[in-house]
Amino acid sequence: RRKIKFLQSDGGKEYFSVQYTSYLQQMGIRREFSCRYMPEQNGLAERKNRSVVEAAREMLEEKSWPKFYWAEVVRTAVYIQNRIREKVLAHELHFRRKLNLRNLRVFRSIAYVHVSKLDAKGEKCILVCYSDEQKRYKCYNPPNQTNLDKSRCCVR
Repeated sequence: RRKIKFLQSDGGKEYFSVQYTSYLQQMGIRREFSCRYMPEQNGLAERKNRSVVEAAREMLEEKSWPKFYWAEVVRTAVYIQNRIREKVLAHELHFRRKLNLRNLRVFRSIAYVHVSKLDAKGEKCILVCYSDEQKRYKCYNPPNQTNLDKSRCCVR
């Protein structure tokens, strides 16, 4: 596992809390700052943010999904971009084993969520985004207008 050596960020106030500063010191992470309101000084991060936002916008437009779900769509875009070919190859070279991509599903595909043992069938939902853990998805149930975050979400 790789260790984070330094963190570069702008001079935003959210990066100066006592807890955050002590955590970084405890982990041995060096901090570097660019000037506030100067995104061009942090070009790599700005380019990555732009790629994520463009992917999310395309996903929203492609599936005619409301902007209300932008956070889930951005999360899905990041999840997928973290598994693109270059990163998969780097992972396989570093760990000398294949990266498991079997849990990838099509955005907004039909999913069936198993809610309880007594239910005859799962609830028919739409896959919205991936959870932090593998094989977990966040699903949306249009008739009930509810978000579901279940560990058993089978996508066909």
